[in-house]
Amino acid sequence: MLRYMILIFEVLTVPSIVFGILSSFNASKSDRKKLGKEMKIAFLLSAILGIIIAYLRAYTNKVNKAWYSISVLSFEIPFLILLILLLIVAVKKRDIIKSKVFVIVSTVYVFLMNAYLAPTVFLFLTDFPKGESGVFSTAVLFKFLGFFTGLLFVTLLYLGFYRMSSRHMDKSLKIKYIIVLLLLLTQHVFALVQPLFVRRIIPFSKGLFNVLTFVVNNNYMFIFMGIFVAALIPISIWYHSYFMNEPYSNPAEHRKIRAEARRRKRWSFTLLTVFVLSVLSLTVVKAYDEREIQLSPVEESVVEGEYIYIPFEMVNDGNLHRFHHMADGGKTEVRFIVIKKSEHAYGIGLDACEI
Repeated sequence: MLRYMILIFEVLTVPSIVFGILSSFNASKSDRKKLGKEMKIAFLLSAILGIIIAYLRAYTNKVNKAWYSISVLSFEIPFLILLILLLIVAVKKRDIIKSKVFVIVSTVYVFLMNAYLAPTVFLFLTDFPKGESGVFSTAVLFKFLGFFTGLLFVTLLYLGFYRMSSRHMDKSLKIKYIIVLLLLLTQHVFALVQPLFVRRIIPFSKGLFNVLTFVVNNNYMFIFMGIFVAALIPISIWYHSYFMNEPYSNPAEHRKIRAEARRRKRWSFTLLTVFVLSVLSLTVVKAYDEREIQLSPVEESVVEGEYIYIPFEMVNDGNLHRFHHMADGGKTEVRFIVIKKSEHAYGIGLDACEI
């Protein structure tokens, strides 16, 4: 359960922030709460492509993961650079965000970014039944719960940044957003360079190898930096919500301003809560999930002739018990396990797994 929640946070935390703010830039002119038609189409098409690629990767050999990533990132990175440049211009020229060029670049970028991420997310679903007794087993259910819990939280991130950014599109937000995009660009550039470097398409260089090693080993550093910069946005909006001194001509307009202030506080609190949960999931929860499992000690058994006798009293507590027997005159160790499954059934098996 925890593993798949952590994986969702790892893959989608920063992209959900990027998609949320970018969606607010492309919202309908008539209603800022409605997502633009182009962005909806980009999301839909990339999701369909992600499902197809995930299926082909899981059940056929027709799609190579590395070459698919190389192909998508080769197009996604140039559009991400263009998007960053347009946002740098938009810091002073606000109208450029509503230009056709910005809409086209941002829409194509969303499609490519989602096409890169979606197969990985959908592939998690194909992993659930592996190693389990069936699709409807308890273990699979817990994996689903972890997956959809993580998905729920990153969806809240997306909605929060989408709703708040659409009404708070100032210079400081754009600057913070540019920093988040630069961090994402760094990750994706090295995600593209790594498979090219491994395949010697990029000639070997000790300096590049050291940089790649650092980036790969410190991938979480970029995620935490992105979270930190993005967290400054709701903190700023929360602070300014206490000083909303907009003019009003009647009590109804005053109530509307106060309601908007409360709405900003609620969304800011929600986003900061999700940020705390995501950081805890990627640190404390991840460490707990990956902790070393301590095996129970080997217990004594009675050997008489060709039989091994174990008293029921030793194994009737419902816990796993490990035993061993030296065969072939003490040359071969045979390990086996016993566990009480129900009042009238015991599970017995050889402890011979090499995984």
